[in-house]
Amino acid sequence: MEMFDLKGFEMGRCTELPSIPLHIKLLYFVSPIAAVLLAFLIEFNGLAQSFEDEVDTAVYQIETKVNSFEVALEGFANFIAISHDIQDDQIRAYAQGIRRLYPDLYMFEIASKVPYSARDSFERLMRIKGYPDFRIHGFDYTGTRQVTTVAEKQFYYPIRFIEPESPEVMEVLGLDLASSSSILIDTLVGSLKALRPLASRPFELLEGGKGYVIYRPAVAMPNVQLDDAKMPFLNFAMLAIRGKDLLPNWLMEQSGYRSTLSFSRVNTEDVAEVLVEPIKTDASAYPLYTYTKTVQVENESQPFRLTLEKDISWKAFNWLQILGITLAGVLFFYYLTSRLSKAHSRDILAKYERDKLYSQANFDLLTGLPNTNLLMDRAEQAIRMAERSGSIVAICYLDLNKFKVVNDTWGHDAGNELLIQIALRLKQALRAEDTVARIHGDEFVILLPEVNKLSAWDYNIPDKLLSIFDQPFDIAGQSLDITGSFGVSSYPKDGRDLETLVGVSDKRMYIHKHELNALMG
Repeated sequence: MEMFDLKGFEMGRCTELPSIPLHIKLLYFVSPIAAVLLAFLIEFNGLAQSFEDEVDTAVYQIETKVNSFEVALEGFANFIAISHDIQDDQIRAYAQGIRRLYPDLYMFEIASKVPYSARDSFERLMRIKGYPDFRIHGFDYTGTRQVTTVAEKQFYYPIRFIEPESPEVMEVLGLDLASSSSILIDTLVGSLKALRPLASRPFELLEGGKGYVIYRPAVAMPNVQLDDAKMPFLNFAMLAIRGKDLLPNWLMEQSGYRSTLSFSRVNTEDVAEVLVEPIKTDASAYPLYTYTKTVQVENESQPFRLTLEKDISWKAFNWLQILGITLAGVLFFYYLTSRLSKAHSRDILAKYERDKLYSQANFDLLTGLPNTNLLMDRAEQAIRMAERSGSIVAICYLDLNKFKVVNDTWGHDAGNELLIQIALRLKQALRAEDTVARIHGDEFVILLPEVNKLSAWDYNIPDKLLSIFDQPFDIAGQSLDITGSFGVSSYPKDGRDLETLVGVSDKRMYIHKHELNALMG
């Protein structure tokens, strides 16, 4: 383990707070941006869900309308079929009552199958009923959009009843479905075999605007397929619907919406025909995003497909909610980063404390060198390794000569500085795998594992260590010449444990010290 730096600690107190990691600092700066993005994401999801709900609501309301149209036509057809002598005013009263219940019903109509031989009498009857200008006629839907004269034919299918009767639709009376549009007559013929109400494809109504007509033969047994050729006289109940009446009012009133309603039979190859052109309500010229969804309206007789588009502009955002979510997000992220920062600081301080305790237990506070505890641990490891490899472990005991004189003359601070410089020179003189330990006072023990790898013992350990005293020491502005005494022992020659080896090297150190004292007189 590396030596712990105690400069930042004094008596268990840290003098410098650990720095905040880069990722936590980045989190502090990114938090506001993340909170804003989160707020807009929640808002967009809310708008998307609102759009989905609105589409579902619109489809449900359209399905409800087309189902009510079908029910209304069934009732109208059955009312006509129950009696052959029912009067038009009774039919009108019934139709008016139904329209009060379903105000989106545009117009009830009755078309009758009239043989050529009965055309004149039929027209006279209608004039007697109060329509002096009545005549069977056609209408050019695709060209001039004017009333046309019909040619002589075996059968006519004129409209003889309409409710409501308004001036702009009176030309519908007498309109021969077979002479005006293939859409109208084809659907009429198809209704004989449909066993249910059948809607025509969209077309431009005589009075203007796109719509369609639902047909139902007015017969007493509506669930039996009919043969037109075998029925010289036949009435058809009809219900005209304007396309725009299918869309809910709220959909056309809200800004940013575009609604398209198309006639599209399910599971056919027919190209969808637009019944209601895209209705664009007031919206921003530069929408941020447009939601789009197309849904099939579930009704067999009136198969429609609704396409709804909604432009999202800045006005659509709930800014108060965005602000609230942003503030909450910022507070949450700052709380989170604060907790992370505190947790990191606790971890760092705990590590510092662990390292400090380890250092105090294993290193000398003054010099930073290993103490006796760490020396013993490393010596045991070195001896175990030497036992396996057959190598040599050397122990050197160093004691400074006349260290007490330095303390007495220049003070303990000078003595401490000398010990620090001695420690530094020892570490520089030895290998990285060697251990220099201060055991007490001015005494040092050097552990040299696997010394037999050093040029077959030609490595002169005492000379190597004594070289640290070749240059004087600069202490308190004074240049001091200091010497030291050494004693060397080795494993396994002088002992097989640290205590024995230190004891041997200590004795040899004292012998060396006495020899030096004798030489110096």
